[in-house]
Amino acid sequence: MSETKIKRSQVAMFLNTGTSASPIWSMVGKGVTGQTVSYNPQTTTETYIHEDSATTSVDSYQVNVSTPQTAYAGETIFDFIDGLRQNRSIGSDAEAEVLLVYLYKDSPYPAELNTAAIQIDDFGGDGGSNVVMNYTINLNGDPTPGTVVITDGAPVFTPTSASALALSSSTPVDDATSVAVNTAVALTFNNAIKAISVSIVSAAGVVVAFTEAFNSTKKVLTLTPTSNLSASTTYIVTISGAVDIYGQTLANTAINFTTAA
Repeated sequence: MSETKIKRSQVAMFLNTGTSASPIWSMVGKGVTGQTVSYNPQTTTETYIHEDSATTSVDSYQVNVSTPQTAYAGETIFDFIDGLRQNRSIGSDAEAEVLLVYLYKDSPYPAELNTAAIQIDDFGGDGGSNVVMNYTINLNGDPTPGTVVITDGAPVFTPTSASALALSSSTPVDDATSVAVNTAVALTFNNAIKAISVSIVSAAGVVVAFTEAFNSTKKVLTLTPTSNLSASTTYIVTISGAVDIYGQTLANTAINFTTAA
């Protein structure tokens, strides 16, 4: 097998300057002379009592892309980012979809779809020089893997096929009885979750306050009530708006359980 050097032009980034419903994919390039994806691994290092050397585990990644761009008025990406700067966009207004496409493979090209928060770092330059805007593209959460076909310069993204989103198991199980009043609810899904809405309500309509946390794979969601549940009471856990990283949805689902006396 022959080996071929990969050119920087074969790793492409597209920014959705439209909407999720009607994407307009614009390639990042004009005015950008260098760009590196920094993965910033978050690690934990421990030394176990039976060993003298440490063990390090990789827990997660905090991916961002620092981008310096020379200002070209009328260039699609610059105009889009400059609009965020002028509006001091924050929160969801500063978010966009980012598509990374690996053109050094055969078409359809491997690709990943990301949700990103874009921060403007600085804008300007020295006298007599071109204006440069530096911004950071923060890739949030897990990417959606897939492939891209490019036609007339426009990418079309197709998510990798996956099993239909399903609730694999729950603790407590549906219709469980004699559940401890200090229990936490664990919901396990077969695919990583991108968005979800969950509630816990008693059969009498009393809403339960809780904290929620995903595990590192985004497949297990734990709901921990802020105080003990009432004894001999039936509760309903309702799951709605569940969407996995492949864009698949789960029909609204309910789990019932009854606490111990």
